[in-house]
Amino acid sequence: MNNIEQIGVWRSIVGFDVKLLRLNMFVDATFIVDSYDNTGKIIKTDYITLTTEEYQQWNSDDSFIVNLVAEKLGYVIKPPEPVVEPVVEPVVEPVVEPVVEPVVEPVVEPV
Repeated sequence: MNNIEQIGVWRSIVGFDVKLLRLNMFVDATFIVDSYDNTGKIIKTDYITLTTEEYQQWNSDDSFIVNLVAEKLGYVIKPPEPVVEPVVEPVVEPVVEPVVEPVVEPVVEPV
């Protein structure tokens, strides 16, 4: 499903699916387009037919179809939100040197 936004509607469309309905080889093609709200519910269905010129531009690039359908329906495809990796600060353990007490030998003086 493609993430989109439409300007000037009372209900937000957040995505749509495109399925080939009819193909007239070398002439045209018709697609069924289901548009979804943010709950995944289909809120409208459209039928989009490519002209012969559009069909010839299609080739095998399906993104051409997605972009053309979005344009015909007045949708603006938003780029996906960037994934922001959390910054993890390294934990630096303090180095603790052991305390060495000097050994003091008692001095014994002769009597």
